[in-house]
Amino acid sequence: MGRPRRPTLRSGPGGGVPDAPVRRGWRGWGFGLALLAAVILVVTRASEEREFARLLKESAPAWQLVAALLQAATYLSQSAVWRAVLRRTRFRVPLGALYSLSFAKLFIDQALPSAGISGAALIVHGLERRGVGRGPVMACVVVETMTNYTALILALLVALGMADWLGEARGLVWAATAVLIALSGALILFLVRLTRGASAGRSPPHGFARIPSARTLLHALSEAPPELAHSPRVLTEATGFNFIIHLLDAATLWALLRALGVDAAPTGVFTAFMLSALARTLGVIPGGLGTFEAASTGTLTLMGVPLAAALSATVLFRGLSFYLPLLPGLWLSRGELREQREAARLPAIERYWALAPLTLLDALRASPDGLAQDEAARRRELHGSNALEEARRPSRLRVVWLQLKSPLVLLLVVAAVISAFTGDWTDALIVLAIVLGSVLLGSSREYKAQATIARLRERIVTGVKVLRGGRAATVPLPDIVPGDVVLLSAGSMVPADARVLEATDLFVSQAVLTGESFPVEKRPGVAAPEAALAERDNCVFRGTHVRNGTGRCLVVTTGRNTAFGAIAGRLALRAPETEFERGLRQFGYVLLTTMVVMVLGVVAANVLLNRPPVETLLFCLALAVGLSPELLPAILSVNLSAGSQAMAARGVLVRRLSAIENLGSMDVLCTDKTGTLTEGVVSLQGAYDAQGARSEDVLALASLNAWLQAGMANPLDDALLRARRPAPGTADKLGEIPYDFVRKRLSVIVRQGDDVRLVTKGAFAQVLEACTGSWPSPTRRRRAPARPSPGCPGGAWTSSSSPATAAGWRSTWPARWAWAPRGCSPGPSCTSSATRRCGTRPSGRSSSWRWTRRRRSASSWP
Repeated sequence: MGRPRRPTLRSGPGGGVPDAPVRRGWRGWGFGLALLAAVILVVTRASEEREFARLLKESAPAWQLVAALLQAATYLSQSAVWRAVLRRTRFRVPLGALYSLSFAKLFIDQALPSAGISGAALIVHGLERRGVGRGPVMACVVVETMTNYTALILALLVALGMADWLGEARGLVWAATAVLIALSGALILFLVRLTRGASAGRSPPHGFARIPSARTLLHALSEAPPELAHSPRVLTEATGFNFIIHLLDAATLWALLRALGVDAAPTGVFTAFMLSALARTLGVIPGGLGTFEAASTGTLTLMGVPLAAALSATVLFRGLSFYLPLLPGLWLSRGELREQREAARLPAIERYWALAPLTLLDALRASPDGLAQDEAARRRELHGSNALEEARRPSRLRVVWLQLKSPLVLLLVVAAVISAFTGDWTDALIVLAIVLGSVLLGSSREYKAQATIARLRERIVTGVKVLRGGRAATVPLPDIVPGDVVLLSAGSMVPADARVLEATDLFVSQAVLTGESFPVEKRPGVAAPEAALAERDNCVFRGTHVRNGTGRCLVVTTGRNTAFGAIAGRLALRAPETEFERGLRQFGYVLLTTMVVMVLGVVAANVLLNRPPVETLLFCLALAVGLSPELLPAILSVNLSAGSQAMAARGVLVRRLSAIENLGSMDVLCTDKTGTLTEGVVSLQGAYDAQGARSEDVLALASLNAWLQAGMANPLDDALLRARRPAPGTADKLGEIPYDFVRKRLSVIVRQGDDVRLVTKGAFAQVLEACTGSWPSPTRRRRAPARPSPGCPGGAWTSSSSPATAAGWRSTWPARWAWAPRGCSPGPSCTSSATRRCGTRPSGRSSSWRWTRRRRSASSWP
């Protein structure tokens, strides 16, 4: 975080993937389509049309379903590769999210052909968006790359050991395998050296680093922790899952041949598939398009499969593994692509903390007086909202999808599909009707609740004080754009990452970013280019809070491009599961596991008894449907919806139906009273002097302080100004000592005629602590800090209030201090009642004053 901004692995212009490889990929994809068309044309001319018609007529839908399930399992194995890495870290990503990333990766790899770099970039972005750190993400990429080629070589060697029908082509196949082993070994050794060099602090290999298109990729991959990327256990597990992917692909091809009526040997199909995978890997066409089809058709024909069946099975396999997943991949990758486009259109200024202020202003095309309104509106359209997450109304499809993610619901959907494939349409329609009614009932309730909450959130607007056209204005937080000049004061939240242009005793608490327990002083200047985040004293960062002082800052980055936005994006995981949801999910997994074990047991028993495979499959499917609790989701939705309606009748809005069960199990509910038992409005009841009498002088001074102070707006000042607003021109402001949360006092220096006064307002106890006397006895001194007289209502309020209430209540109090400008000793003329007077003209800067409390040696700020 403290290092300069790391290069981003991103596809497209401005990222780590150059345009030229993408263009070459599209050209290669065109060649692949032409080669595929040529293969189909040759095979159709060499075969008779009635052979294809017979295959289509005699195809078995049950085996096609088996092939689809086997292909779906390959994406589960792909997800397990990443999960094997993430299990060794503190990051947890649901298996379903990894499964959807597998589909999205396939779509991006085919839609943006770039030797797999586009898909890797999507995985990097997707995992980081789900809260995974950059190191483990890069470890996932490195481990997947190394183990994928390792598993490919192992599977290929096993296949060649079983191939006894290659004949004269055996020498050519072994030569190609040797080439693949050499290239894969070089790549694996390079990745090992790259990640090991990163752990030792060495830079990437200079020969590759000099290539502009490879520099970003090398720097990103070098961040993979060696304890993950080189872990023998992780590499073994990942290699095993990648080996299973090849087995499942070969099994899918075998099932498709069985669906076409061809009884081919499984070992022969496995060998043919691995040889086709060898041709696909060594080919120059993205995805082996055309190359795989030609190799698969040829090798299957060599082992005795009819030419028409070989081509049909290969084309069907390509459809299941390539074309069909493109549709869910497109849908699942929409969000990832949208966020990458947003990141691409927000080019950040690198090392802005090391630039001179004028240079930075020129780069942002801004001025110290802020942006004009039309320019700010244009940048708002260009850069988007200054929000950590996009505020969107919930869509009905998303709410329905969340309902469908329940393991029980998915189990019932699978059971209905199985029933439909087996011809039992009555059971399929009944199950689908129950599932549809349950999903619609639950989603309609949750959609209404989420829409209501979204409307309430739209009403909550956080204002930020900025300069627009040279005038101070308050704009909503989402409307802050790069180039804005924001005005900060004590208590303000920093709205974006910004450079400090002007500062007066500006102290910022940035523990949320750096962990520092004490506020850090911020001042204008230039920091070193290699300065860490904690060392950039000339910058303020979003999410931090101003503890003291005032400042004027130039916004550089907004929204998710800020340092805090990167952390928030990693922490913005899905809402934690309730106990009810966790129990329901675990129950669904128990049912699913039981179903799988029983089905596999029945299959094994029937195979040993030499039962017909189709009848065995149908019996297993019927068993799976019978084990599914069809009515359970509907019962849950009806009961939770009834609870939601009962709570809505009492004015309680339920956002998630699953939370009702948690609420019902509570014994004691503790909630904050603010805004519930109180109105949340501060009103002024009166102004009193030290003797407890009402005083217009005290109210006049308090309203003068509230009118002139330039710090944060607060309800107390609003209440004072509603009671009395000073007339314009009654006083000239010369300086200000801002409020901070240590002194808990705020002072303004004013000139009224020939008098120079300092008016102080603050917390009751802190103001009394600084007093040595009280009006109307300015000559009376006290050895102990001043206390209110028994008739003063402030003392009664303080003594009768709870500590929290007393700490939050502030009072304007007539006080008397001894003070002097620097170089001036306090004398008789430097005393006053509720204000301070001095014949010496102050300099007008609060930082040039030194205040000394009479009869004490320590200095203090009033």
